[in-house]
Amino acid sequence: MDENRGGESTQAAVPEISVASLETAECEMKKSLELNSDILIYGNQKAEIIDYCLFGEDGKPTGSIKSHEIVTIKMKVRFNEPLDEPIFAVGFKNAQGLELCGVNTFSHKVSTGHFDKGQVADVKFTLAIPLATNKYSVSFGCTRYNDDGVLEIYCRHYDAFFIDIAARPNSVGLFDLESSISVE
Repeated sequence: MDENRGGESTQAAVPEISVASLETAECEMKKSLELNSDILIYGNQKAEIIDYCLFGEDGKPTGSIKSHEIVTIKMKVRFNEPLDEPIFAVGFKNAQGLELCGVNTFSHKVSTGHFDKGQVADVKFTLAIPLATNKYSVSFGCTRYNDDGVLEIYCRHYDAFFIDIAARPNSVGLFDLESSISVE
């Protein structure tokens, strides 16, 4: 990532995704968030999303960030049976329920490996979110395309929690475009 911390970034941050296996999991991260009481949870539960959180550039849990700030979103997934190459995903919706953007291990060609029953995956997404000033919901998923090419949904948490994003003043639309303007 080429970023000038003194002002505007010179290049957009490329999402970074990492997956690690844990032996145990503590479900404490999401306690620091504005959780959605109307969360939609579904799937066959071959794997379960058990915890998640958003961390600001300072490494602390937060529900408020600046547009384009480099953030880390973590999720923990417990496997209830052995599974190969699950797809981990995070996405963002606006107040009207429109899915605006997201990222996943499949589209970024991140190999996730094999998980045995009882193992927990610690998934970390590092990215900049270029959304305009507003409140957004964050959603998570753990899925996999089966041998027939059909998406099997292990677990999804839609609209799990809310974040507030502050963009530059006078940004217009859904996204805060990083740009410069000159007139000659």
